Amino acid sequence: GLQRGAWALGPLRLESGDIFGLGSKCSEQLETQLVLVYPRLVPLTALGLPARHPFGDWQTPRRLVEDPLRMMGAREYRPGDSIRHIHWKASARQQGLQTKIFDPSASRPLALFLNINTFAFIYEGLDRDLQEFAITTAASIARYAWEQGQPVGLYVNAVAWPGGQRIRIAPGQHPEQLLQILEALARVVEHGRWPLEAVLQVESGHLPYGATIVAITPQISAGLCTMLAELQHREYAVSLVALGDAHLDAPLPGVQYYHIGGHEVWDDLKALRLA
Repeated sequence: GLQRGAWALGPLRLESGDIFGLGSKCSEQLETQLVLVYPRLVPLTALGLPARHPFGDWQTPRRLVEDPLRMMGAREYRPGDSIRHIHWKASARQQGLQTKIFDPSASRPLALFLNINTFAFIYEGLDRDLQEFAITTAASIARYAWEQGQPVGLYVNAVAWPGGQRIRIAPGQHPEQLLQILEALARVVEHGRWPLEAVLQVESGHLPYGATIVAITPQISAGLCTMLAELQHREYAVSLVALGDAHLDAPLPGVQYYHIGGHEVWDDLKALRLA
């Protein structure tokens, strides 16, 4: 198939004639058209990920999505309730402490953080197959979340075109959200200018409370491990999806970890015939 990317088509010259070769017509189209080739999309099971809830609520049952926008009301304060969930206005009206009630059925927003770099330093080169594997992984997880009705967003440590802004698509579930993510992944340049941990540090403060963070990377640094552990302590649900030679030296407590393989898996994915 066509290689993922943004391609210019044109100008075009069209010639046609009859079967006897007695006459012909010629027309030209001088304009160029931009053609986007989206990343390959595969089922999560083809990536070695669980088919259901691969990044679900695997933390303690008390950690529900407590987004202020999902507040349902208030109830009487109970010992053990977090002080930051006190509903002060309701407490004043009732003349006693009241605790906010949140909707526990609300979906956790899913924020995908993609490391486009396959080596620690640009001068080491680029492993294009591994990069395409990482991009396909991000695209496939995004499609899964979007189809489940879960708000999903994408953050990449690279730009969509030279001189552009770093790719940052906040979690959402509107009809065009998936297309926006796939377009960004089609356009992304081949080298990232920022370490993934720096992108996580900047963007995590803007994520909705209770968001699930999934880092997808062909390389794992000490700085990335430190940042993921910090995010887990800040009560985000954190997952790490590694590929290629990237491996954790030691488990990160509370961080969901998957290693989905390298070149051999990507070769199998390229051979898949998808409907």
